Amino acid sequence: MNNATKDNDAYKNLCQSVSDNTNLHILHFGSSKKDVEEILKNNSDESLTFSSPFSKDNRPISFYYEHEKILEGQEFKSETLFGVKIEIDERAIEFSINNPSHDLNGIIIKNELPKVIAKPGYKVAWCHNVGSNICPYGVFTHSNVLIHSFDNKTSDILLASPQRGEDIDSINLDIGNTYDLQSFSNILPQKPVIFIPSHPFNSNDTSDYFPLYLCSKHDLIKVAYIFKKDPQSLLIIAEEKENGTLQIIIPEKNKRYVNFYLNGSEVTEFSYPTTLCHYSYKSPLEIDSNWHNYKTNSNDNEPPHIAFYVNQAISFKVENPILNGTTAIEKINTPHNVTLIAWMAEHVDSCERHIYSNYTSNTSPDFLGSISPIVSTTISTGKVTILDDIPGIATTRMIPRFTNRKSPNLPGIHIRSLGIRNCDNTIKPGFKFEDGYIKFTLKENDPLVFDGSRPKNNELYNIHARLFTRIPFGFSLFCSNQDQRDKKEKSIVNQLSQ
Repeated sequence: MNNATKDNDAYKNLCQSVSDNTNLHILHFGSSKKDVEEILKNNSDESLTFSSPFSKDNRPISFYYEHEKILEGQEFKSETLFGVKIEIDERAIEFSINNPSHDLNGIIIKNELPKVIAKPGYKVAWCHNVGSNICPYGVFTHSNVLIHSFDNKTSDILLASPQRGEDIDSINLDIGNTYDLQSFSNILPQKPVIFIPSHPFNSNDTSDYFPLYLCSKHDLIKVAYIFKKDPQSLLIIAEEKENGTLQIIIPEKNKRYVNFYLNGSEVTEFSYPTTLCHYSYKSPLEIDSNWHNYKTNSNDNEPPHIAFYVNQAISFKVENPILNGTTAIEKINTPHNVTLIAWMAEHVDSCERHIYSNYTSNTSPDFLGSISPIVSTTISTGKVTILDDIPGIATTRMIPRFTNRKSPNLPGIHIRSLGIRNCDNTIKPGFKFEDGYIKFTLKENDPLVFDGSRPKNNELYNIHARLFTRIPFGFSLFCSNQDQRDKKEKSIVNQLSQ
């Protein structure tokens, strides 16, 4: 019996259990219908009544059966993944995620960091956000239609803006931001790290599931990710000097500074990730109602159509690196409304030293107490000015009142929401950009530099921006019952115009 059959049988058994125990559903204050009937039977006082908290709740029972499945990935040989180059030290792995379940609710990726033993004369530490930087790019597709993509900059932005209910300490633990992994040492322990990609169905909001129940079992629904192969590409390497200090170096190509061990055996690459997909079945009443509504609400004069929205970050970058002064991203055009904008400055040389996720003016790995070099920003849609030379302190989330929640310790990311909440999945207003621009002013403004506690930076910055949009997609062909899911050749999803 395969896993899909087991999960379906478990779901059916749960449905039967709910049906068999209708008369035993617990009422308010712990009384069941059977308890109330027994009290009434044994009490002759006709004036005895029960207030509403003791009455039977006759509303339809809605429930879900949740389950997980380990995905079997397949590495594919290609130079690019939807236009993104796959580097020589990377691999692309594709996973099929179609399933007999009704909803696709999430994906979790676990990578195993090997034990690291540095060669004599060196000490090493894993980079910040190693759990997400190990996966620099990913896509979600339906029948080769790109529905969603993300990169490591997008991951950093969303990790810096956790959803309500998420615990930033747990997030940091999951993605490897711990003392034993990020402190320079001759030996780093073997340890798992967990990364949750920013796909639209990976959300605390249960309404953000992807509706597999509208899809045929023959549909090619997939996710594909680019993973780093070489563990050394995520290690910060420091050379030990005679005076006991450490000097961080740019690693030479084809030179090995460490040895890696996984479960006691020496390795040269990361092991294949363990990828877990989260699914759920809806209660029969809810799924039948959904199918019925989609079938009956379509206009007879038009083909049936079901729309859904995807939060997608569009990537922009200043063409030339800069140290100080003013620069801009120009000619910004977006076909869909922009609901949130994030931007940051990143050292060119720091990336070569594997100091990733650092968007401050501090070039060392100890950057979490530093601040952004972007001192002010102007944003224009081409028709209206959204920000007019606004200081960086107002956009780097250093003032908790802007978000009304605890900010994680990843400084230097500037965010401006054009809706009600930062990084919220609810539909909200936005602006289309028509020959718009974002202008940045950079200079050193860290007090630790001015008082001599830290040397002044003389390295160039790359300026990145991500414009988050709500892109509409639609099912122009879909399944409206279980029989169609089994027999229909395919469902069709396309991006809609707006």
